[in-house]
Amino acid sequence: MNLRQTSAVIIGLFCCVTSVLAQQSDPVAQALRLAGEKNYAQAEAILQKQRQAHPDNPDIQAAQATVLLWKNDYIQARPMIDRLVTTYPQNPDYLLLRANENYYQGNLDAAEKDYAAIVAQHPDYAEAREGLNNIHAQKTEQEGNLWRLDTGYGISTFEHSNQPDWNHGFVQITRALDDQNLLIHARAERFDQYKTINTLYEIGATRKFSQALYGDLALAGSPEALYKPQVRLQAGINGRMTTEDQTYFPLWLPVTYQDDWYTTVENRTFSAGPLVAIADDWNASAKMIYTYQVDGKATKGWIAQLDGRFVPSLRFTAGYSYAPDLELSSLTPVYTAFGALMYDVTEQVTARVDYAREDRSQSYTRNVVDVSFSYKF
Repeated sequence: MNLRQTSAVIIGLFCCVTSVLAQQSDPVAQALRLAGEKNYAQAEAILQKQRQAHPDNPDIQAAQATVLLWKNDYIQARPMIDRLVTTYPQNPDYLLLRANENYYQGNLDAAEKDYAAIVAQHPDYAEAREGLNNIHAQKTEQEGNLWRLDTGYGISTFEHSNQPDWNHGFVQITRALDDQNLLIHARAERFDQYKTINTLYEIGATRKFSQALYGDLALAGSPEALYKPQVRLQAGINGRMTTEDQTYFPLWLPVTYQDDWYTTVENRTFSAGPLVAIADDWNASAKMIYTYQVDGKATKGWIAQLDGRFVPSLRFTAGYSYAPDLELSSLTPVYTAFGALMYDVTEQVTARVDYAREDRSQSYTRNVVDVSFSYKF
């Protein structure tokens, strides 16, 4: 190693050491480093101590707001950020905080306005320009995939029964609105069962109220109502029970209500149970199901399910259930093993294959195979 190389190494080591020492001597930098490692409690304790010692220092307040944003505590962060922007309207760093807060919550128009204001006054502000580019890319992607078409066909075969094979098909169109926060759909299904044809038509919507709360509502009906309900009403809500900054597995609680009106009876079904995100793109869920006929009998059931992703383009679902079959307006208990594979052929096209084996212990066994395709445009 020659003298020049030796000097370069010494200078590099000196710069690294002095940088680390400077960060350790700066409590605000230390707090942000801890927050970046998700040690939010320690970071907030350091910043609170600095705030007590320097109550009028806006940079400490900005650091506190930054930590709150990183831990997704938008309710506490927003008033602090608004005060900073109002008091120091020419400071681009504080305006960036508000832009980031809006972006994290999906308020793209408000975030875009703030990012653009920063870039207009400070063209070389890299973080603001990056935020603006992210929004433009996200909006372009959303605008390019506002529609989705799903269609599929399935066949059922039977064991221990002379029942002829069944078949069914469906087509569904879905439209995204309000920056993908609202999905509305229309669906038509045709069933060939019991040697008769029955159709079922449905309209519905799914709404994203926040990052932690979703809801859906659907109304369906059959004009023939031979073995499908004359009217079906379904409503559901899914809320996250944990915050994103908590280290353990995220926990959700989906709850669903369904009311089926047949020609002779009304069935009501409630289901609820936890869904746990055990890893990225891997979820485990379990639900209890309670179904009763108005002025009639009732039955309970359950379902356990695992969803995961083998590779970016290949996902799966597998599960087992004991639940009532509501067909023909009866409450027949059925054990079902089911699974599905979903493969993303392209960014717009997804192919899916489902298989289910239904075991009616007192009757026949039914094998169901479905093939479907989804196209985004």
